[in-house]
Amino acid sequence: MKIYKYGIINQEPSFQENLTVTAQNHQFKFVVPGKSYPQYINLTFKEHSANNLYYYVIAGGDDIELDFGNELVIEGKKSANFNIQRLIRQIEEHYNRTHKQPNLTAFTLEKIFNDLDSLADVQQKFLSSKRNEISGEMFQFLRTNIEATAQWTKYYDLTWTSPVYRDSSINPLIGSVKEYQQKHGNRIMPFDSVACYNSFFTQYLIEKYKVDSCLLKNKPFDVVSCLDFLMRNYKGMLREQLITTLITTAKSFPAGLNQKINKALSVTTNTNYSRVLLEISKTRFEGANAVDFSFQNPSGRLVKASDFKGQVLIVDFWYTGCGNCRELAPFMKKIEQDFTGKPVRFISVSIDKNKEQWLNSVKGGQYVSPEIVNLYTAGKGDKDKSLLQLRINSYPTLLLITKSGSMVNLTTDPRLDNGHELSMLIQKQL
Repeated sequence: MKIYKYGIINQEPSFQENLTVTAQNHQFKFVVPGKSYPQYINLTFKEHSANNLYYYVIAGGDDIELDFGNELVIEGKKSANFNIQRLIRQIEEHYNRTHKQPNLTAFTLEKIFNDLDSLADVQQKFLSSKRNEISGEMFQFLRTNIEATAQWTKYYDLTWTSPVYRDSSINPLIGSVKEYQQKHGNRIMPFDSVACYNSFFTQYLIEKYKVDSCLLKNKPFDVVSCLDFLMRNYKGMLREQLITTLITTAKSFPAGLNQKINKALSVTTNTNYSRVLLEISKTRFEGANAVDFSFQNPSGRLVKASDFKGQVLIVDFWYTGCGNCRELAPFMKKIEQDFTGKPVRFISVSIDKNKEQWLNSVKGGQYVSPEIVNLYTAGKGDKDKSLLQLRINSYPTLLLITKSGSMVNLTTDPRLDNGHELSMLIQKQL
């Protein structure tokens, strides 16, 4: 069982706690340290993966027993929270089976958004029918969870789809979004004292900023401006959750963030958050000393970043099956060719757990060039020590490290500008 201790669902190890329970006669019981707010958990079974439960919410006092025979049975004196969530998920599963969604386009946007709202309405109606079976706090938390998930999905789909239009003024989705907002307005988002611990709520607010303040205004998203916005518009624990979520999930850390992070740290009361934010600023921000990472090569030898001292390093993190990683490959191959014979090393790091799969993918050339330095995390997946130190949380991720071992920020995906910014930054370091 993985417990997300602070209501932030991401890969940061210090925000998680792992518990292992051995089943007896197909049954087991677990005790989770209580908090003053609901917590997300993942419950996974070693030999019964079909019964895995992801991002369920538990609260202090829950007493849950699970029987995973032919079908998962949830019992216990205080298991209503869990059972209600499972039924809410089943509503979503049924809805998805009967409402096949098309790809998001200007023509399908209204239907997709209306379907998400309809699903949330059905789930909210069901939750209301169970109002007397759970605490008021849990009822409010689940209400927020349902609505935030629906609205986050809308905004995330928009921000995920829109980067293909480098100039958002020609993005055909923009007019459809504005028309939809004028026609339907904004749905009321439930909010209470524990909503700040709702990960989907905080993620929704960040994605909403990306759409309302960037996409619809034809402005590029950057972490510095977003951090400023969060600092100005939110207070207390919600602000801390938003700041921490933003920084721990960021892929780029532009110049100027160094000064801003100090102000953010001054209003952060959670010492775990402060520590993590400070660590990220010292390892990933512009000008920071790069982590001397080490990963395994095909022959099993550990290769370190310091082995390439005096060379510019471009490090590409990927995995087999990653569509965006595959799309990036041809752009990277062109850049590699442009810097042939120069003191530049291109390194790929795969998180594939299966070595044979990794080697076959390298050989196939769809994800990376077989000719560059190809490394992997030796079966540790995304739990590798160096990977965690680097805070790599999405794929593909590119790092640029100077000859002297300091970090250089890359703000534009090479797919969006044909590798222009990356090539320019590499050239600048030679």
